[in-house]
Formats: sequence, C-alpha cells, structure tokens
Amino acid sequence: GNVPSAKAFQYPNQPNRMPPQEQQKQQPTSIARSSSMDSKFGPTRVIKFYETALGVKLHHNKEGYVQILSVTPYKSFPGSPKARTGDMKEGDIVIEVGGMFNLREPIDDTLWGALVMFIRETRRPLTMIVADADCLRPESVKEEEEEEEEEEA
Repeated sequence: GNVPSAKAFQYPNQPNRMPPQEQQKQQPTSIARSSSMDSKFGPTRVIKFYETALGVKLHHNKEGYVQILSVTPYKSFPGSPKARTGDMKEGDIVIEVGGMFNLREPIDDTLWGALVMFIRETRRPLTMIVADADCLRPESVKEEEEEEEEEEA
C-alpha cells in the first residue's frame, strides 16, 4: 500500500501551488499590449516574413482597414529557410506592420501607399500582427442590441 499513501502526500501540495499560477496567468491579459490579446481586436497572431515575396495579397478595404485578401501556400524545400512563420488566413485584419505602422484605426489611401512602399522596401524579417476579421463585427452587433432594448423601454 505504498502507492496510495505516496499519492496522498502529493495531493495536499498541489492546491497550494495553484493560486500563484492562476494569478500569473491572469495578469498579462489585463495588459493588452504585452500579451497576444488586443483590446479592440481580441486574439492576435504574429507573422514573420523572411523573404522579399510575402506570398500574401493585402487589400485596403472600404472601412479603411488592411485585410489579407489571399494567402499563397508556399512549399519549402527540405533544408531551405522558412519563408514565413505564424498562422494567417484570408480575411485577417492586419493591425501592425514592422513595428512602424499601427493599423488599428482605419487608414487613408496616402498611408496605404506608404505602407505598400514600406513592405516592398524594408529589410526582412518583417513582422506583421494580424487578428480575426470577426473582431470588427461583435461591437456593432452589441450596439444594435442595446438600441433595440432602449426602444422597447
């Protein structure tokens, strides 16, 4: 009967260790910038491009946001350096480029032109931060619901 008693000794220690871990996990989420949560866009993903050709078509949509129109799947040969790291998909909103361009607010055509030039000419690796396109919709849905409630009252 050694095994059950050994387990019994281990269990009391674990609950004591849990709270500090939970506290540590909760702290970063309150700071939107340092973690992978953006206050406006929700969960974000970091993409790094190592080659001149990004393999991505960007689109300046009518709302003024920069969106990923299409992603070219690239085949990396065995032993070749990765062309890019990180996950992105069609429709993702690009919220930051190269640590220089903050695209969390809509941009005009002039800034879009500058962004395209920057992407073309800046040295690699180039970092982009992207978020799900859904992030822009929930807010407006909530507002509509609130308005409806006000009308009823």
